[in-house]
Amino acid sequence: MLKVSTPNGDFWRRFAYDGYGETRRGAKWKPGDPDTFKTRGRAWPIFAGERGEYELSAGRPATQHLASMAAAANDGGMIAEQVWDGKAPTGRPGVTAGEGTFSATPLAWS
Repeated sequence: MLKVSTPNGDFWRRFAYDGYGETRRGAKWKPGDPDTFKTRGRAWPIFAGERGEYELSAGRPATQHLASMAAAANDGGMIAEQVWDGKAPTGRPGVTAGEGTFSATPLAWS
């Protein structure tokens, strides 16, 4: 399942079994052997914007998706590449679902 619902709104993962993200314990990503599943790709706020574009092109409002992206931004208004998605280590101090992970912030192309 790619869609992730968080207190900050709905976000989407890139694809099932994405391995580009923090480790399962929350440590920062580092290069490793492919297909080891030592790291986990999380949900990407930019895909909420992409979903909003689909809604607009279908003649529907995209306000909900824009609000999700804004809620995931840090205090400086910068959007992280990925947000914590409810899977471990979400729930530990500093690891809140819908908040930015240790990934690139700001995600320059967002």
